Amino acid sequence: RRVAEDMSSRGLRGRNVGVKLRFADFETCTRATTLRAPTDDAGVIRKAAFECLSRIELNRAVRLVGVRVGEFGAVEIDTSGDLF
Repeated sequence: RRVAEDMSSRGLRGRNVGVKLRFADFETCTRATTLRAPTDDAGVIRKAAFECLSRIELNRAVRLVGVRVGEFGAVEIDTSGDLF
């Protein structure tokens, strides 16, 4: 929710959602997924984050969980040859 709120306040939408887990022994594991369309919707980000978590074996104590969103969009380049 906080990631989505921060993105909305900045007018950003992202396509890549990732999670980072740090276990009690300080081993770190990351997983990410790419959405079909950019979003700043907390529900969509939450669903994608849980999908990433489902790909990590959670059989020991976790000390840190982080969620990030990236790929805020590509700059469109005009290849038509017209500059003006």
